[in-house]
Amino acid sequence: GPHTITVNYTDPNGCTGSVSITINVIFCCGNSCQVNAGNDTTICAGGVVILNAQGCTGSATWYMLGPDGPSPIGQGGIVDVMPQQNTCYIVICCCPDPVNGIVCCDTDTVCINVYPPIHLDWPVVFADVCLNSDSIFLDANNIFIMINNVWVPITSTTGTWTFSGIGVVGNYFHPNTLGPHTITVNYTDPNGCTGSVSIIINVIFCCESSCQVNAGNDTTIC
Repeated sequence: GPHTITVNYTDPNGCTGSVSITINVIFCCGNSCQVNAGNDTTICAGGVVILNAQGCTGSATWYMLGPDGPSPIGQGGIVDVMPQQNTCYIVICCCPDPVNGIVCCDTDTVCINVYPPIHLDWPVVFADVCLNSDSIFLDANNIFIMINNVWVPITSTTGTWTFSGIGVVGNYFHPNTLGPHTITVNYTDPNGCTGSVSIIINVIFCCESSCQVNAGNDTTIC
């Protein structure tokens, strides 16, 4: 608030006088209202990021920065976002002075980079297989991933993959139960992002030796 400063003067004759000025002290925020949106980061497509207005002792409002300018996405110290492409966010933290009501604000920006989504293709159609027949090899060379708009075998990448499904052991499918079986390959790229693709193998009953007939040898009669 305002502070009155007075100088009191006494001359050689003992006479006195005074004069005053006013100095006004205001709230200037200083370090009392600062916000840190955190470091930039990179996520996989479909991932969730928790935005945190670190250090904000007032009210925080979050905005997404787009080509048409910032658009509000939420309020509060913590906001969850799931960007589908590279996106930057700005947080505005405002702190009112409890004495005179002056509001001070601070801002910070954080950018989230998004890895491209994983697209897989398994262009193989398996014919029906007989129950308890020989196991089927699941050839990873027949599974493709889109990289820079080009389909390449996953075996040509540095990613990892596993097969899963009923009857699947390692890279083999064992047709030990009847009906359609969904076989899935789960792929993880070098960035830790994941994707999957599935096919169906149908197991049918093929009789085997349980239903055979012998009409006997040919013969000659009168």
